[in-house]
Amino acid sequence: FDTADSGADKVVTVDGIAISGGADAGNYNLVTPPTSTTANISPEAAIISLNGSLNVDYDGASHALTASTNPEGKSYVILYNGSTNDPVNAGSYSVFAQITDPNYAGQTTATLVINKINQSTLTVTGLPEGATYGQSGITASTAGGNGEGAVTFSTGESSACSVDSVTGVVTITSGTGTCAITATKAGDVNYNETTSEPVSVTISKATQTITFAELGDKTMGDPDFGVTATSDSDLPVTFTIGEGSTCSILEGNMIHLISFGTCTVIAHQGGNDNYNGAEDVSRSFTIAELTHTITVTFGSNGTISPSGSVTVADGSDKTFTITPANGYHVLGVEADGSSVGAVTTYTFTEVTSDHSIEASFAADQSQGGGGGGAHGVLPVGEVLGASTSVGTEIAGCGMRTTGYSTISGVSCEKNKPHAEGEVLGVEKFIFTQWMRLWLPRSEVPELQKRLTSEGFYAGPIDGKFGILTDQAVRAYQKANPPLRIDGIVGPKTRAVLNK
Repeated sequence: FDTADSGADKVVTVDGIAISGGADAGNYNLVTPPTSTTANISPEAAIISLNGSLNVDYDGASHALTASTNPEGKSYVILYNGSTNDPVNAGSYSVFAQITDPNYAGQTTATLVINKINQSTLTVTGLPEGATYGQSGITASTAGGNGEGAVTFSTGESSACSVDSVTGVVTITSGTGTCAITATKAGDVNYNETTSEPVSVTISKATQTITFAELGDKTMGDPDFGVTATSDSDLPVTFTIGEGSTCSILEGNMIHLISFGTCTVIAHQGGNDNYNGAEDVSRSFTIAELTHTITVTFGSNGTISPSGSVTVADGSDKTFTITPANGYHVLGVEADGSSVGAVTTYTFTEVTSDHSIEASFAADQSQGGGGGGAHGVLPVGEVLGASTSVGTEIAGCGMRTTGYSTISGVSCEKNKPHAEGEVLGVEKFIFTQWMRLWLPRSEVPELQKRLTSEGFYAGPIDGKFGILTDQAVRAYQKANPPLRIDGIVGPKTRAVLNK
């Protein structure tokens, strides 16, 4: 051979070829003695062995193997899944090692495994220690972990919050309960999945505020009115009346004026599972006394006292004194345009509207003679042409000799409607007084009896115009339209009662 290396078609030089074979050899001639030819030279078998661990954990470094040959020192190549690139990432690699020396033949195979590893500790960050119902702007994030795996969030069995699994945005859904956020980072080619410890957020109720507008001042006699208030929690607001107030609250949050003074209305919202109770809001307003004007006019030669435009509180009485000048007497007095006689005093009782009083005076006359009788000032309280021994019935007093006429307002003390010895029957009680809640009046017991007999009142006959009596009067007024339903026994209500 002209070379010692293995291979195909190697040149072989042949020297000293002859025909031999004993006697027969002489029968043949070597026509062209060969001098060279070709032949194949096979490589010598050799052994290659892999060095290094075939099962390792991922550490981010190369995990290339080495090899040993026998005979020693022969060149070789190692392939990992068919590539000469050194393995770094976790996975299973098919290893093929082969001697590359042309005169030696040897190869081996194996499997190299690079194992995934656990990630570093993953923690949830970005959460407050506490949160209130409805609070916004809370977003969970993470620290730690390894690799390229996606992070997701969950709330587990939490009862007071929810979380967007991708963005980490937290929603507080209740004012009571638990809230704990957990993060999970998925595994990738080199790392196993990992989950954080849950991070708890202390949940508390939200605060709320009541909006309650100021209330305008009122005057006694104004109708009932409603009040409204709202809370920024959208929970319903309720109302109570402050201590010492001269008003009450009716069904439907309607405010009823009882008397003049101050009324305080308090708005409440007690909260629920999501909201703490709101701070109460109070609104006070003044209730002015209802007044009426009595206009006083009089001619010359006398006066009425008090005079001018006289202010009178609603429901009260007002007495006027008519005084003639020296040498004059009262000719006549008119109340609201109707004559009440030549009286020297006149009282408007239980005033509920404006009135007027007017007096005129005339000069006194001397006594005449000859059986003509006396002509002069009529004694106070007598009626012209009436006998002072028997008297005259005063219209509007009925059988009473106390109180005042329901028609003219004059005193009933001199009322004498029946002749002596007449047997009187039972007379229906005539109501004359102006009555309302908490106002003491002598006719309240009779009012309670009357309302009881007609089925409107079920309380005690105690003479106190309290809540039960007020409610009974309202029911009576409602049953007798067109009476105003205000709980006040005024002229129109008395008129129905006195029918």
